[in-house]
Amino acid sequence: MARNVDERIVEMQFNNKQFESGVKESIDSLDKLKKSLDLDGATKSFSALDNAASKVNFNPLQNGISVVTQKLSALEIVGITALQRIT
Repeated sequence: MARNVDERIVEMQFNNKQFESGVKESIDSLDKLKKSLDLDGATKSFSALDNAASKVNFNPLQNGISVVTQKLSALEIVGITALQRIT
């Protein structure tokens, strides 16, 4: 009985047909995953997004913020002057 256990532990066999079948199945699964992820399409989408973002012009928004800042600064001066006259 001990000999049977030893033989089972030491004995190793390699079934090439089963191995090749497993490898083929794994490769097919990876190919399906790659197709479903559509990595080429994602690259094109990011490129299009980058092109669109480069065409955005924030100058009008910056100018509007600058005008509001100047008006609030002027209002601050008026408020400080009024408080000084009150005190």
